[in-house]
Amino acid sequence: MRLGFFILTILAVVCANTTQAQYKQLVKDGNKLYQQKKYKEAAAEYQKALQKNPNYTPGAFNLGNALYQQKQYDGTRKVMEQVTKIDTSRTGKAAANYNIGNSYMAEQKWEEAIDAYKKTLRTNPQDADAKYNLSYAQRKMASDNSQSSKNNKDKIEPSEFAKKLKAKAEQLIVLRKYKDAYQLMQDGLKKDKTVSAFNDFIKRTKDIVEIDN
Repeated sequence: MRLGFFILTILAVVCANTTQAQYKQLVKDGNKLYQQKKYKEAAAEYQKALQKNPNYTPGAFNLGNALYQQKQYDGTRKVMEQVTKIDTSRTGKAAANYNIGNSYMAEQKWEEAIDAYKKTLRTNPQDADAKYNLSYAQRKMASDNSQSSKNNKDKIEPSEFAKKLKAKAEQLIVLRKYKDAYQLMQDGLKKDKTVSAFNDFIKRTKDIVEIDN
């Protein structure tokens, strides 16, 4: 999984407009802080720049990256979505969608990540990192779906006997008769294999019995 980010740099140009010079300088200051891994401080500088020019792409893009580094993934996506609207270049739109995909990957939201990487590749078909991450997310989603199906298949449905047995065991636990509750469930397992549907309950009861002893 490749989670590298793009940081937009600013060319050194003479700005006739004072306001323009100010927001560009703020982003340059933010970039220095970002390189020092001072992400919160960097985000503050980018936000100041965007207050002066909300459509300044480097400020918005790098703010999204700084939020990502702070694990503020919803904020990252909100900012990157804005970049896709204000950036007129195909490269910028692709990079923003790539970073959106990375934010979903960080949360293991494979389906959403896949969608973002597909958007990246529709804009920039040659993006090797997006291709790699798309493939990775697809494999992870397939693996998760396979495991979920297996778990559902293997899941044991408790019989009425098993359910009543557990209810009796819970009553014993209320009376703090943990050992009796555990023994009841163990005896039940010998009579009805579906009692194993409550294995987690049996294990917790056993742990209490061992501590109580």
